[in-house]
Amino acid sequence: MKKKNEQGFSAVEFLIIAVVIVIVGAGAWFVGKNNSKPSSTTATTSSTPSPAATSEQPDKTLFNQYFSSFSLAKLANGKHISPPNDIPTDTTTFNSSTDQLCQNMIVLKQVPSGSLSSTIYSVATKQNAVPVAVFPGELGPGQGTSSGCGTLGVAAGRYEYKAYINNVLVVDIPFEVK
Repeated sequence: MKKKNEQGFSAVEFLIIAVVIVIVGAGAWFVGKNNSKPSSTTATTSSTPSPAATSEQPDKTLFNQYFSSFSLAKLANGKHISPPNDIPTDTTTFNSSTDQLCQNMIVLKQVPSGSLSSTIYSVATKQNAVPVAVFPGELGPGQGTSSGCGTLGVAAGRYEYKAYINNVLVVDIPFEVK
């Protein structure tokens, strides 16, 4: 039995303090883990990222008329799309010296020749880093995933891939080049 002036903790007091520390630590770990999870909605699978993620908002209604999905992907420089070995991999991070930028889309409605265009917008300079290019061919529905790849043509930095149907923005996907 402890005397009134004795210093130190009893075994029971020490056990109670240890349990409290474990509970507080577990709670802090759980909160930290949940706050570090990536968002469940990514810009690579949709043309409608969160409002703060892009410089302008695409027309969702027009997008939904023509596409069921639109994403960016990469393929190694010098490679051509040839399933099953050389298929673009969805991503929003590219290496300027080793990757081609590809677009993967599922077309729902015929996209007439000359109506689809795209550009790469620089977040830093707030202007197009690549001139707007018009896709010369038609894109038809029911062909599965349509893909196209090309050189990045931009330096390291943060960008947005923008696609237009008849000059109306339908896709705005943020990406990074390292």
